[in-house]
Amino acid sequence: MIITVTLNPAIDKTIYLKNYHHGQVNIIDKTILDPGGKGINVSKVLNSFSCSYISLGFTGGMDGKILEQHLSDAGIQYKFTPVKANTRTNTKMIESSTGKTTDLNEQGDEISLEELNRFIDGYREIVKDGDTVVLSGSAPKGIPQNIYYQLCEIALQVGAKVILDSKGPLLKEALKSSVFLIKPNVEELESLSEKPFDHFDEIVDYCNELISNNVEYICLSMGSEGALLIGKDLFLQAKVPTVEAKSTVGAGDSLLGAMIGYLSSGYSMKESFAYGVSASVLAVSKEGTKAPTMDEIEEFVHKIKIIDMKVKK
Repeated sequence: MIITVTLNPAIDKTIYLKNYHHGQVNIIDKTILDPGGKGINVSKVLNSFSCSYISLGFTGGMDGKILEQHLSDAGIQYKFTPVKANTRTNTKMIESSTGKTTDLNEQGDEISLEELNRFIDGYREIVKDGDTVVLSGSAPKGIPQNIYYQLCEIALQVGAKVILDSKGPLLKEALKSSVFLIKPNVEELESLSEKPFDHFDEIVDYCNELISNNVEYICLSMGSEGALLIGKDLFLQAKVPTVEAKSTVGAGDSLLGAMIGYLSSGYSMKESFAYGVSASVLAVSKEGTKAPTMDEIEEFVHKIKIIDMKVKK
């Protein structure tokens, strides 16, 4: 089974307007509401596959009920730990004249120790040998920075593998454990390395440094420049076509969701990477945080160019 963990889920509110005028009244052309949070976005993609999956996390208050209703309506499998804090709302403002997206993300209200322990207990009961655990996104107040490390260790103890998509201290602490795959972007990778990258080779060298420690694969998303997939004996670069961008939110999550879906169906890393990048490009072309379907991914994948790069020894 695939288990996605979203500790800080949200209702994604995407507003579209022609131009944004700072300090003035702005008229919104259209508003779209979607269930959000990185792990939930992964589950949206998995929902069109035949694999078994479940989405875990916290929900609370009226907005938590709205979020769960959206997931139920979409047929997405979930089992959330109820909390007193109201589920947050993340607002995405998209200017149609420029294509620019501005994110206004709530931090998430505090989770109590008792609520956290209930979640961890439920997580222990669900994760089994052979499962894939996807730990994605931020954590609300009250959650320790080593939470993903804790969840990694629990998964490893029972024979499950972990895929990680986070940043900052959450990512840094988690990498003290062993991880099957991480999916940073360049900015997040620079933050992890605590230095900027001036050249492409510096990115590759740092990825290889991580792989020599506790990471098996790194999928590095690079926006319009495509993506890299680097492992001990694997170095792939994906080139992508230009599409009309309607929303960049959730593109990386769609990449991850499709990769996991195809890996679980027996496809190779190279094939799964190509399908994942296909899903990422398709997600950008959709409004709100809508996920591409498996049929759409497979119809578009021929437009993705995968280049085998020389593995650095």
